[in-house]
Amino acid sequence: MEGRTTPMGAEHIALRARWADILIGREIDPGDPIFCGALRRMSDEAVALTEVLRAGLEHHNSMLMRQSFQLLRTLAVACRTPGAAQYGDAGLATEIVAGLDLLCERAYRPGVEPAGNWWDWEIGTPHALTDTCVLLYDILIPDQLAGYLAAVEHFVPDPRWQQAGVNPSTGANRSDLCRAQILCGLLAGDDQKISEGVAALPPSYAWSDSGDGLHKDGSFIQHYNIPYTGLYGVILLDGLANLFALLAGSRWEISDRSILHEAALEVFAPVVWNGLVFDAVRGRGVVRSYRSDHKDGRLVIAALLRLAEDVQPEVASRYRSLAKGWIERSGHEPFIDHAFVPQLALAKAVLSDRTVLPAPEPVEHRQFPDMDRVVHRRPGWAFVISMASSRVGRYEGGPIENENLRGWHTAAGMTYLYVDGDRGQFSDGFWPTVDPYRLPGTTVDTLRLAAGDGYRETTSANWVGGTTLGQFGAVGMQLEGLGSGEVASSLRATKSWFCLDDVVVALGAGIAATDGRTIETTVENRHLKDVELVIDGRDYPIAGAPAVVDGTRWAHLGGVGGYRFLVPADLQIVVEDRTGSHRDIGPTDPLGTSLTRRYCTLWLDHGLNPTAGAYAYMVLPGAGQDETVARPAPQVLANTPAVQAIRDGQTGVTAANFFEAGSAGGITVSGPASVVVREQDGHLEVSVTDPTRGAGPVTAVLTWPSSAPRAG
Repeated sequence: MEGRTTPMGAEHIALRARWADILIGREIDPGDPIFCGALRRMSDEAVALTEVLRAGLEHHNSMLMRQSFQLLRTLAVACRTPGAAQYGDAGLATEIVAGLDLLCERAYRPGVEPAGNWWDWEIGTPHALTDTCVLLYDILIPDQLAGYLAAVEHFVPDPRWQQAGVNPSTGANRSDLCRAQILCGLLAGDDQKISEGVAALPPSYAWSDSGDGLHKDGSFIQHYNIPYTGLYGVILLDGLANLFALLAGSRWEISDRSILHEAALEVFAPVVWNGLVFDAVRGRGVVRSYRSDHKDGRLVIAALLRLAEDVQPEVASRYRSLAKGWIERSGHEPFIDHAFVPQLALAKAVLSDRTVLPAPEPVEHRQFPDMDRVVHRRPGWAFVISMASSRVGRYEGGPIENENLRGWHTAAGMTYLYVDGDRGQFSDGFWPTVDPYRLPGTTVDTLRLAAGDGYRETTSANWVGGTTLGQFGAVGMQLEGLGSGEVASSLRATKSWFCLDDVVVALGAGIAATDGRTIETTVENRHLKDVELVIDGRDYPIAGAPAVVDGTRWAHLGGVGGYRFLVPADLQIVVEDRTGSHRDIGPTDPLGTSLTRRYCTLWLDHGLNPTAGAYAYMVLPGAGQDETVARPAPQVLANTPAVQAIRDGQTGVTAANFFEAGSAGGITVSGPASVVVREQDGHLEVSVTDPTRGAGPVTAVLTWPSSAPRAG
C-alpha cells in the first residue's frame, strides 16, 4: 500500500507518536518477565481475532459495528507492540486497513442514519477508529484517512452535545466526545478542531452541585441520579489522565488540573480496596463478565501512575504509594497476571523502586451523601452500604440498556462485606447466580419483578444518609418498597447501621406492608466453596431444605466472620447451589457459560403484612467464633420508626438516628438528625447532621454524666 506523503506539523507528529505510546506502552522490553504474560495473552487474542476478521466483519447493528472497529484496534495494537507475535506484520496491517475501508463504506459514513445505541456511533466507534488510524498512520493514504475522519466528524460534530445533538454531554461522555474531536484534529493537522475539543473538556471534570459529574463530597453521578464512580467515573479518570499526558507541554496543554488531582484522592481512591473498585459504585457494570471490579481497579491504578508523571513531587509520591499498595495486594486477580501491556509499562518503575513504599489500606469511615453510599474500613475488611432516596435512583438497568436486568434491590440497604480471605466474593460469578430478592442487608417485599421495574426510580424519602465522627459513623434510611402502578409495594421501614471499630450494628424498625406478601430482611448471602456454618455453637448441616433455627443468638461463617443477634431471632437458613449465566442478566454479554455457586443465605422472615417488624443484629467481619461470642454487645437504646440508637461501651460511642424530633440515650434533637457522640478521656466529641438537608437549623442537646464534662 502506498505510504502517506501529506505534510504534517512537527507538533502534530510528536503528539500522534505520544498517543501511540499511550496505546501500546513506552519502553517495552519484550524480554522482561513482567511483560511476558501480557504479551502472550495479546498474541493469543490477536490470533483468534484475525480468524474473525478473515471470516467477515459483522456490522448489521450498532453494537456489532462498534465491536468490529474495536477488533481492528486490538489487532493494530498487536501489530505495533514489540514482543507481540504480530509485531511488524505488514500483511495483517493491510488486512486491518481493508477492514476499516469495508466498515466505513458499508456502515459508518456520512449519510447513514444512526440506529441502535447512540454511544456506539459517537464514542465507541470513533475511539476505536481514531486509535487505529494513529497506530497505522504511516500506511494510510490521504484520501483514506480523510474519509475515516469525515465519518467521525459527521457523528461527532460538537463534543458539547450527544445523541445527535439532542442532549448536552456531561461527565465521562463529555470527555470521551472531546477525545474523539482532539484525535481527529491531530490526525488531520487541524489546530482549530484540537482547540475546540480542548476548550470543551473542562466541564467534564468541574465540581458539580447536583446531577452528573464530580461532587465535592466524593460522589460521582452519571445518568442523572446513579452512583457511577466505578464505571463512568473510572472512564473519566482514565480518559482525562491520558488526554492530560497527551497534551502536556504542547500549546494545548490543560493548565488547571487541580480538580482532577483532588478527585483522584477524594473521589476515586476511597472506593478502591486492595486493587478492586467497590461494586456499590459500578452501576450496571457489575453484571459484565468482561469488566470485573479488579479490572476497573487496574484502570484507576494506571490513571494515578500516569497522573504522577506530571504533578508536584509530594502528590506524585502519594499516587505511586497508593498504586503500589493496591498492586501488591491484588491477590484475587493479580495485577501482573491480568494487566495490559501499557498498564504494566506504567507500573514497572514503581514496583522496582524500593523507595516507593506501598500504602496500606486506610482505617476510616467515609460517607458520600450525594450518592447515598457509605464505606467503612478496618484492617482486613471493608463494609459498604448502598441506598436510594429522593435524590439518588435505585439502580440502572433493564430492557433499555439490556443489562443489569435484576438490579431491583441493590439500593434497598444492600451491604457488601469484603474480607481479606474472600476478596473475589462479588467478582467470581456473584451477580449471575445470587438470589436477587435476597441481597445482603436488604429488607424487601417478595413481589416477583420484571426486568426494568424501578429503573432509575427515586423514592420519596429525604431521610437517607448519616453523620461521621472521625473513624465512626451512623447511617440510616427510610426505606420504601419498589415500584409504582401494578408492581407497587406498600413496604415501609426504617433501617440504621452504626459503624464501630470491630463491628457494624444493624437495626430495623417499623417494617410494615399491606400487600399480602412476605417481607424479608437478609442478614447475609454469600457464595463459598466450603460452607462452614455454626449456629449457637453447633455445626449446621450444609445439605437439605431451608430451615429455621428459633431463638438464634449468634451465627458464624468460616472465613467470613460472625453475626450476633442483639434480640434472639428465628433465623432462616438455606445452603444451596445456584446456577446462572451473565446472559441471564445481560443478554448481549459475550459470556454465555452457565456458572454454579454454592450459597449460604441467612434471613429473617417478617411474615405476611407485618405492621411493626423489627430486627437488631451486629456483623463482626473476620471474627472467629470465640470473638463473636465474647465481644460485649452494644446496648440498643431505641429501635422504633422515630429513632434508632445504640451505645457501645467498648468504643465509648453513642449513636442515634432521629427520623423526627425526639430523645434517646441522653441526646435530644429538635428535628430529623443523625448524631454520634464519643466519650474518651473525659472529653466528648460530637457530630450532628441533618440527612434530610432541611432548610432550618437542628438543635441537639446532650444530657451527659459529669464524668465527661467537656465537649470537643
